[in-house]
Amino acid sequence: MKNTRLGVQLLCSTVVIFISSCATLPQPQVNDYYSPKESYSTIGLMVSDDRGKSTVGSVGLTSFNMDGLDTIFSSILRNDLNSNWNVNLDLNYAHDSQLHHFIDVSIQSCSFVSVDALLDDADGECSVKLVLRDSNKKSVYSETYIVNNNMRVSWPVMSKNTKIVKDLLQRVSVKIYDDNTLRQKLGL
Repeated sequence: MKNTRLGVQLLCSTVVIFISSCATLPQPQVNDYYSPKESYSTIGLMVSDDRGKSTVGSVGLTSFNMDGLDTIFSSILRNDLNSNWNVNLDLNYAHDSQLHHFIDVSIQSCSFVSVDALLDDADGECSVKLVLRDSNKKSVYSETYIVNNNMRVSWPVMSKNTKIVKDLLQRVSVKIYDDNTLRQKLGL
């Protein structure tokens, strides 16, 4: 009887460890429709992931990692600013660049949590800090944008949960290009 109980406990522990593992989510697809125009002014854009971890979410005991969050957000933001503000974006600007404005964006947090994939939607939150710098690299405007979402968890194909992260990043991008104070500081 004791051996059976020990066996069941060992089996249960193994299952819990297996279920509570960490999985890597693929990067979401971003349609690149960036279209630079000669008549548009150019702004420097630098996006960094300052979260200090690669975890983007959890469902139950399973946590999910995603690499390249800064690259994904950089593409989303570049597309949106180009099409909504009619500006070109220089993603590889040098610190001695002669541009008039630079936008530095730092991803502070971006994650979702769902207690149970079958019964609970995922609650997501993303926080991004933006600093606008003038041609002398002096900060002239700073703002933190926070967005939330609540979406169905994809189950059993957990890799489809990239849609939750992509939605959060798109919502932040919309808040940035809708920021009238930022537009005024840029002279747009």
